[in-house]
Amino acid sequence: MARTHSITDAGDSATQERHVRERRYYWLMGLRVVCILIAFMIPGWPKWIVIAAAALLPGIAVVLANQKNYKALPDDDEPELETDRAWLSDGRHDVVQGSLAEEDPAGAPPRA
Repeated sequence: MARTHSITDAGDSATQERHVRERRYYWLMGLRVVCILIAFMIPGWPKWIVIAAAALLPGIAVVLANQKNYKALPDDDEPELETDRAWLSDGRHDVVQGSLAEEDPAGAPPRA
């Protein structure tokens, strides 16, 4: 049975996604600044842990900021419900039943 696609399967817009990634980066860089300030205030071995964290945070921040936000898609193992979508029409238009034809990986046109 063909999977029914929904507009809610769409991800965030590129602008929204970039904004989320920038915010994540700025938060981690702010944490780095806090680590550097704390390193000036504490003595002994904890100081070196904070300095190490401040040194590692830029790399972690870049990796997390470049990670694309993937919206969770439904599992293929979930059973699909057989529904009649005729109720979506207001009655002024004909409802055309159909299915999504998948392309052959070799590039051949789909078979009917």
